[in-house]
Amino acid sequence: MKQIKVGSCTHSDITVFSFHPVKIITTGEGGMAVTNNNELATRMRRLRTHGITSDNTLMQLRPDNEIWNYQQIELGFNYRMTDIQAALGLKQMTRLDGFVQRRHEIAKRYDAELPTVFAAYNPLSGNRQLFQLSPVTDSHQSSSEWQNTTTALRCALATWRSRKPALHSSASSALL
Repeated sequence: MKQIKVGSCTHSDITVFSFHPVKIITTGEGGMAVTNNNELATRMRRLRTHGITSDNTLMQLRPDNEIWNYQQIELGFNYRMTDIQAALGLKQMTRLDGFVQRRHEIAKRYDAELPTVFAAYNPLSGNRQLFQLSPVTDSHQSSSEWQNTTTALRCALATWRSRKPALHSSASSALL
């Protein structure tokens, strides 16, 4: 089976990435949108800079003595990240394989040490799982056993946060 890279826009017009601080690659905040569509790319570039263009074919006619070489032709925002944020993200990209490997090691440990609560380490066949969040279930434990498990997880893991139960499951769920 041929692997398709995320962001290739094989099955979409635009792919969006989040660089929120809890993501595997972060710039402190923000994100990135990629596309193979030139029209969408041009519009996204324009919208990220307040809807401003210097393309004469898109601007309204101007007097010959007009000194400005750009116009705001639609409403946009300041969607640009700072150079410092970009440098942080680029540096983390060089470490991505190590980040992913470490998450896999942690997931395998959860599966080995918490087999009754950690949803089994079983990435989809042929796909590269990043384990952004890891589901936990109490389906094999009594209420008091589950309480003991969640207490132990809170003590051991700074990232433990209880979540609402999954809609498709009768068991309580949480995410690590």
